[in-house]
Amino acid sequence: MATPLIVMINGSLHGASEASNTLRLLCLAEKELLNRGADTMLVQPKPLECTIGDSILTETIHYLEPSRVLTHLQAADGLIVATGTYWGQGGSTLQRFFEEATFSEGTDVWLGKPAALIVSEHSSGGQVVLSNLMLTLSNFGCVIPPQGGMVYSRTGQAARSRGEKWAIDVWGLEDVSSICQKLLAYAARRKAIDWGSSWPVARNRDELNKAWIGEG
Repeated sequence: MATPLIVMINGSLHGASEASNTLRLLCLAEKELLNRGADTMLVQPKPLECTIGDSILTETIHYLEPSRVLTHLQAADGLIVATGTYWGQGGSTLQRFFEEATFSEGTDVWLGKPAALIVSEHSSGGQVVLSNLMLTLSNFGCVIPPQGGMVYSRTGQAARSRGEKWAIDVWGLEDVSSICQKLLAYAARRKAIDWGSSWPVARNRDELNKAWIGEG
């Protein structure tokens, strides 16, 4: 059997900086995947230079360029998507990518490929982000393995470090290994399944971006 390729998408607002908790979790996942015999590709958002008034902002806005990411996903046998949590939402870096990649829904870039999800949070909101991402990726065409997503919580880890009994079911770093194992199990079998064709999808980008309110 060919070595599976897992593409990991860093949806962090901080990109590849040391401040990115998302990137740290993905690096842990990458180590697990490599130890299990997979090949990996980490896709990082690129910093953009933006001007607001007389100020130039650098390395504060990060962008996942759709054509670049989709090219990598085309060759992937599975993927891991990771993001932080911001007021109950995933990072805008990742959200913008999905918005701009809408035209690729249901293509062989996604259809039948297993996807795992890793979300970080300070205290709350991560479960909502995880659920929304599962729905988004399912609609794009991916398969979510059982127990294929987790939320790594700062407050949850504090409770675990204090030995709180209720924290036994809080996700921990060891759960990254479990998620990677399930992802690879599905990646190894995805080509053996006939996933059929996608439901009808609008793919014209101009049409997707036009105003429609007021049309007859």
